[in-house]
Amino acid sequence: MKVSIVVLKVFGYIWLTAAVLLILAGIAGIWMEGGFSAVQELLSPFNVVNWIVTVITLAPGLGALAWAEKLKAKSPVTHCSDNPVEGKGRYMAEVITYKPGAYCQLKLASRERVLISCAQTGIKIMKLALGGLIPTRTIADWPVSQLATAVHIFADESNPSQHPLEAIKNKLMSCSSIREVEQLCAGK
Repeated sequence: MKVSIVVLKVFGYIWLTAAVLLILAGIAGIWMEGGFSAVQELLSPFNVVNWIVTVITLAPGLGALAWAEKLKAKSPVTHCSDNPVEGKGRYMAEVITYKPGAYCQLKLASRERVLISCAQTGIKIMKLALGGLIPTRTIADWPVSQLATAVHIFADESNPSQHPLEAIKNKLMSCSSIREVEQLCAGK
């Protein structure tokens, strides 16, 4: 990771921590001086000046964190190889969460996230939004009656006893975007 990204993140988190502590200290001081009604007046949605000052106070920290994320997105991506001898290959996805036999969340090189879910009802691959919190659409869905299709696409011939989640995760690790995941799931 670049030094500038680390510096921006550290600055951003320190600024936000200090700003939140300052805001809380101000609220506590107003409570001690004027009571609960003074705090209600301060935090009223109609007190536009207070909200503007709060945004201005938090802006440098939030801006530094956003800038660090933008720099991180532009930085070179780790590569993996389909053929380890060549050293050339495709982008490597990052495993965010993994529960063996149940689910796996991947962050692709494009910074898009996918969730692979294996359940008794079948296997689903979904696109996620908001940092992996909300599924936005289903990319592929194989109910139990169609699992043979998924096995045909993702099975590793060198390891036929591998769990389907592990096989799907291993194949999707080489995808750099949702479009590539869709193409792989379609068998193209």
